[in-house]
Amino acid sequence: FYSGWAHMPHDPDWYFGQWFTKAGAEKLTRFSDPRVEQLIAEGRVPDPRVRQQKYAEIERILWDEEPEIWPYYSVAIYAISDKLSNFEARRDYYVLLHEVGIA
Repeated sequence: FYSGWAHMPHDPDWYFGQWFTKAGAEKLTRFSDPRVEQLIAEGRVPDPRVRQQKYAEIERILWDEEPEIWPYYSVAIYAISDKLSNFEARRDYYVLLHEVGIA
């Protein structure tokens, strides 16, 4: 979970590409690292193992460099009735009700 945005797509390329490339739209940190840009480009392949390896390396670099520090973490609190079935509290804060039932 990055950047405090709950609406971002479930693909790390969107986040890393927007925030950590010269062409990205969200350059609020002004972070610039040629190695990170290279890894982002190399991660844009269909092989999930390659993607995971590249994005894990990007995360290690960002962890060490600390280009962003978020001042808060939003907490979601759900109250759920015993009459409710199939409700899932998601880490991305989406509330999906298409499989939820009421007894």
